Amino acid sequence: MTYAKQVAPEYQEDDLFWTDKNNNLRMNDEWFEENVIIVGNKEFKEFLTRDYEKLIGLDWWEYENFKNYGFACVTDYLNYYLPRKDGKSWSGPQVAAWKRIIKDEDWEEGLRLLTGLVWRSVTIRGCMQREWQEMLVSENISDAQVNYIEMCYFNTGMEFLVYEDDSEDSAYSVYVRDEDELKECCGVDKVYLFDGWENSDILGWVTGWKRKIEDVRLFRFATKKAWENSRRMWVDAITLA
Repeated sequence: MTYAKQVAPEYQEDDLFWTDKNNNLRMNDEWFEENVIIVGNKEFKEFLTRDYEKLIGLDWWEYENFKNYGFACVTDYLNYYLPRKDGKSWSGPQVAAWKRIIKDEDWEEGLRLLTGLVWRSVTIRGCMQREWQEMLVSENISDAQVNYIEMCYFNTGMEFLVYEDDSEDSAYSVYVRDEDELKECCGVDKVYLFDGWENSDILGWVTGWKRKIEDVRLFRFATKKAWENSRRMWVDAITLA
């Protein structure tokens, strides 16, 4: 029998994002890294592609005064800072388009010209008002993939350990939106949802707060309606009386 156990929400991790030693946001999938840009809300980590970094690094004054930087013409300036993927020189119409793009900071159009792909702007959201972020995604990214990125970025999904038998060695981790998705992707026969922290865990937290266990009340919203209203996040809150 295949079964799954939910990981405690405070310990769950998504399977897409990670942070490197320099505290920069990275992705586990190169496909996403080449087709997704996350930027907009400075309260949250951003993720930039190399092409996007080249674009936003351009300066209109430098562009207008290219001769001061040793370039014979503006085409040479563009070929140096924004080389075409095929190694060719930018054409006259393309140079004219770059002038407008750089002046207006139209980075969606700049990405299209630089990568050959159509890009669009989308907004992803978490469960709180402050949890939002802007993304630029290429035509390679579907709406379903945008939803997946949103879930992973704000960690609104659920992590499960799936066991193919009773051996701990058989367990593997999956990160999904809900139980239905878990059953669909893994074919599990039985699901064990996280059912709260042990009293010993609560006592440890209270001791850290220098409060008595009697001063703590544990609230759980475990009804189906509350579950759906919280966007399928398991809502457990320890509240001081």
